[in-house]
Amino acid sequence: MNVGVFRRKWYVVASVVLYALVLAVFGRCDSKPTEVPEDEPTTGSVTQAAYVGSAACRSCHAEVYDAYQHTGKGRSFHAPHPLDRFENFAAPPVYDPTLDFHYRAFWRHDTLYVAEFRTKGRADTTHYREERVAYVIGSGNQTRSYLREVNGYLYEMPLTWYAQRGLWDLSPGYEAGHNTRFDRLVGEACLSCHGSGQAYVEHSLNRFTEVGGAIGCETCHGPGSTHVQYWEEGPRATKGQRDSTIVNPKYLTATLQFDVCRQCHLEGVVVAQPGRDPQAYRPGQPLADYQEIFLPVTDATTEYGFASHAERLQQSPCFLGSGKVLTCTPCHAPHQPLATQVSYNATCQSCHPAPDACTEHAEARLAVDNNCVRCHMPKRGPGDIPHVATTDHKIGIHRDSLSFATTAAASPMQLKSFTSDHPSERNQALAYLNYYEQFDQNPAYLAQVATFVQALERDAQIKLAYLQQQPLAPSWQALTPSQVDDPATCFYVAEMRLRQGLPSLDWHRRAVNLAPDHLEYRFALASAYETAGQPEAAAATYLEVLQRQPEHQASLLNLGYLRLQTEQWEEALALFDQALALYPDYRLAYENRVQALLQLGELPEALRTLDRLIKQYPDDARYPALRTQVREALSAN
Repeated sequence: MNVGVFRRKWYVVASVVLYALVLAVFGRCDSKPTEVPEDEPTTGSVTQAAYVGSAACRSCHAEVYDAYQHTGKGRSFHAPHPLDRFENFAAPPVYDPTLDFHYRAFWRHDTLYVAEFRTKGRADTTHYREERVAYVIGSGNQTRSYLREVNGYLYEMPLTWYAQRGLWDLSPGYEAGHNTRFDRLVGEACLSCHGSGQAYVEHSLNRFTEVGGAIGCETCHGPGSTHVQYWEEGPRATKGQRDSTIVNPKYLTATLQFDVCRQCHLEGVVVAQPGRDPQAYRPGQPLADYQEIFLPVTDATTEYGFASHAERLQQSPCFLGSGKVLTCTPCHAPHQPLATQVSYNATCQSCHPAPDACTEHAEARLAVDNNCVRCHMPKRGPGDIPHVATTDHKIGIHRDSLSFATTAAASPMQLKSFTSDHPSERNQALAYLNYYEQFDQNPAYLAQVATFVQALERDAQIKLAYLQQQPLAPSWQALTPSQVDDPATCFYVAEMRLRQGLPSLDWHRRAVNLAPDHLEYRFALASAYETAGQPEAAAATYLEVLQRQPEHQASLLNLGYLRLQTEQWEEALALFDQALALYPDYRLAYENRVQALLQLGELPEALRTLDRLIKQYPDDARYPALRTQVREALSAN
């Protein structure tokens, strides 16, 4: 009853950067924006600089630094602290009817936990699991979610505090049968927008050697080591003069200013430009040099995601009428909490000064206190985050209802680039490929990719063939592992060779050597060892996975299965019980547990396990038949 190669969806935390977290820039704009900066910025020294952390800024910028700590950005990511709690921990548990789990958060002394439990009747708890909260993600202006850590691997927890409505509920994306419990991966892209100072282990998906803290100064100003060194050596400029050792976004062109915000507030399908790492972007550089961002286009003009501020603004008549140079800072002061900012009407009137600029009837205007934003930027609930209302940044005349309703879009949706007017065929193909992999496994998206396949590099073509269940092309069969430096491509080739009955171990080993902390590549190598008839190597490799992540579900099962094969009944049973304590509905673990119990002669416990399987899976005829055999054996004894 081996599980084979386990396929888990690699989730990342949705980019729930709070509405207040507009990653904007220094200064405010009191006049109409222009694409031409006051001075051409110099960013060369900044791109060569290293990150030093926000604390290094305080000695010279104490007032700005201290004010910033009260913004949503300044509180976006941190370790939990008993003095920083405003959630209602006395509220009733949250219930997931699909999986039949209850959830609650609680403090034990100075440590925060999230508990998962299942009850039978009013008093009988049939499952209980609790996990320590390592990090809080979200300022609490809108939401607070929670992360756990296992040997540097980060995972989101299933419970979120929704501050606007003052309630607990399942985390965004966990509803409607999509509860991944404590196993949703938190990757590099998540932390780079929710925080700063993290050190990601390359190719690991979700492992970090350092996690860092909240969104910091260098997110918008670029790495600061050159700037700090420059000023530590003595004053070199007077106040008000340009300082080329740091990026001050107010000196950037409007497009480059906008890019500083769009690095996180344009949430979509990211396509890396050829030879570029999207995470290598630095403020002051064109974002499009590093990545192209695509979003699905639908007819539902009111539908938008949580971190869609730039997408919606780019569709606004105000943005288009400005020559596409309207930025975020005319409305948002990045170093001040949103609550302290004055009415936005003055900003609107800087471009619409005439008394009759608003054509709405006086009665309607008075109903909203003559507030431009109330009508032209209504609050709605985004399609990807429940219990939250955010400002729609598509400035315009909105005749539709101000309450958001999810609209079913035609499938497949078309993807549009929001960072380029003329995306290349390569980038369009990769956008559909990534959208299929990350969001919607509709084969029609892969068909879209196939129309541009010749524009793709070899590794992307191999990935497409893997996802389409295609055989290896003859030219790819001739490849050797040393000719490929991308671990994902090595994994795809290995799995395709495995499907075709070809030797795969060298390719699996190459993937693991290139990405030693990628758990699924190492698990796949262990499974391939089993297929190749090398159980000892398989067991050793499963143990390597469990040394890194002791809760790896399929490794617990498969290692237990191998222990059954070598008649190590007690060790096998312990592994199955460990898996079931974490995953109480793990059918294969129950089946293998029965086998271990029978071998150990623990027939009554084997019967109880079979009764559970029969109750949960009444249509499986194997279980009643085996139960009859066990009962006969008990009677014979």
